Amino acid sequence: MLHRFLPWRRSLAHAACLVALVLLGLGCGQQDEATSSAVPRMSFDVDTTRLGAPVQAADYDVAFRPPAGWALLSSAELDSMSQAGAARSDTAALRPLYVFLDSTQGSVLSVGRLRLDTTATFGEQMQQYGASLQQQFGDTLRQAQFMKDDLYMAQFLAQPEGLVNFKLVFEAPSDDVLQFDYVVPQSVYPQEVRSVESSIGSIRPVQ
Repeated sequence: MLHRFLPWRRSLAHAACLVALVLLGLGCGQQDEATSSAVPRMSFDVDTTRLGAPVQAADYDVAFRPPAGWALLSSAELDSMSQAGAARSDTAALRPLYVFLDSTQGSVLSVGRLRLDTTATFGEQMQQYGASLQQQFGDTLRQAQFMKDDLYMAQFLAQPEGLVNFKLVFEAPSDDVLQFDYVVPQSVYPQEVRSVESSIGSIRPVQ
């Protein structure tokens, strides 16, 4: 089920590591004992000095921390983004909840709720969603699945021109499907990778 992906350029070694997840020893996640369903359980090396203030998404029973220096957009800016995205077929299923922007580097973290087929299991939903992303990004799309803090996560890596894009999707304790979308320019990714990894590692359920 898990695959050893094609080699990446040295500057994107951590990107491949975060997606492959089974290629240990590159300094990103560490694989714990596998779950009974054969989905690996992952832990991440979190550097809190690279993280901003904690955010608790109370309606979804999830907490996280964005990368340090990535500023939260205002409600007005978020509403404007939601209205613009509603007209686009490729974003119509995503409702933005939080958007954090690093205006100096051009990096973005968007957190949103996905509207998917509610009659399907999460695994089936991710197969369908992965297929739609494959159409958008082509054969360069990479996928992996893992458990973190009792959250079953699906991760997608795309590299549209000049960018590194991680889409981390999971079913929250509220039963909503959330997506954490990290987009970083390739030119600054080597400097930002630890911040992205630490932010992913900060995602946890809260009851």
